[in-house]
Amino acid sequence: MMEFWRRYEADERSLGALFRFTKEQIQDIPYQAAIDSLMRCFISIPKILEEACLLKKGSLVKAEQIINDLLGSWFNGICNFLKQVIPLPLAR
Repeated sequence: MMEFWRRYEADERSLGALFRFTKEQIQDIPYQAAIDSLMRCFISIPKILEEACLLKKGSLVKAEQIINDLLGSWFNGICNFLKQVIPLPLAR
């Protein structure tokens, strides 16, 4: 990504080819599937703890809400970080 940004700023001739190459590479990596799997894992924690009798009765909903809030905060933080690192729009 740093090389992409350097070329974007310095050499407009390579932008088209570099964009296509980056797009192809990103499509090969199933980021969305990996993040979805990780989120599902975190979201399942309260239910697993309840089934193992490690969670106080009546606290399942609160535990799920805490995890959902934490994941939401994390996701928003990542989005804000990416907005700062990669200002939009990329097109000039």
